[in-house]
Amino acid sequence: MKASHFFAASLGTLFLHVMIAYALFMGSMMIPKPVIREFVVTQVSFLDEPKPTPAAEEIKHEVPLEPVKPEPIVEKKT
Repeated sequence: MKASHFFAASLGTLFLHVMIAYALFMGSMMIPKPVIREFVVTQVSFLDEPKPTPAAEEIKHEVPLEPVKPEPIVEKKT
């Protein structure tokens, strides 16, 4: 092979490889990427909600009892 042909073939191959690499790099930049959505879990519960009891809803008004008078302490004399 002549030196001039070798030089032209080398430059042509180098140019071809640079163009392929450029096309691949720029092609990946042009493709729109899917939007990454954030998932936010606030609260998950598989248990039933507690039901209020009727006693908590109704407050019964009872008549207050008379205070208990303490019995006097009696000491025994021996």
